[in-house]
Amino acid sequence: MQKEIVEYREMKLIGLKTRTCNADEFKPETAKLGAIVGRYWQEKIAEKIPNRKNPGITLVGYFNYASDEYGEYDYLMGEQVTSLDEIPEGLTGLVVPAGQYLRITSATGKIPQIIAETWQQVWQATINKELGGQRKYQVDFEIYDQRASNPAAAVFDIYLGILVVFK
Repeated sequence: MQKEIVEYREMKLIGLKTRTCNADEFKPETAKLGAIVGRYWQEKIAEKIPNRKNPGITLVGYFNYASDEYGEYDYLMGEQVTSLDEIPEGLTGLVVPAGQYLRITSATGKIPQIIAETWQQVWQATINKELGGQRKYQVDFEIYDQRASNPAAAVFDIYLGILVVFK
């Protein structure tokens, strides 16, 4: 798990949204994220998003945290856009605020296993105070660019909003 503090500019996303919590995602009968991801690809949602800034680069946003990684949050899968003026019915817009983010680059692995493994490393680093900063739990996001084009050997980045950077 590679980590680096970066400044990120405000960004706008449009995509499919659901509300969930990590405890529910570990149980097949209550998990929602797999269904959203499946629907996103099967229904070609990206092609329905207006004002796409970087077509083909998928982003996932985590926001509206009830508390921390143990509480509920909203999950949005979509793309970056130049404007939120047109949001198609059934989709949601999200503004990712400018600020300091801890960029975590995953190891190379198979999707979805590498995603789960990388988040488990994040949670463990949070518990062990090895993350490098205190999380905001405001908006976090993932970027799936050309490095994730092969789902059998993918790499992706997680950006965690950071309130305090530890020295």
